[in-house]
Amino acid sequence: MLLDNASRRITVRADLAADFNSTLAQRMRTTVTSAPVGADVALVAALAALTAVAGD
Repeated sequence: MLLDNASRRITVRADLAADFNSTLAQRMRTTVTSAPVGADVALVAALAALTAVAGD
């Protein structure tokens, strides 16, 4: 997962995107794009995924 800081857009590798749960993917996108500039994208995404799993 890559975050373009200028546009705040997330790119997920095509080989991984097919296996993503769409609800989880949207939660992760929302969380990552609202993270502060310079945040560790991988860490933010991982925490969003773990929080979603723990909450479901």
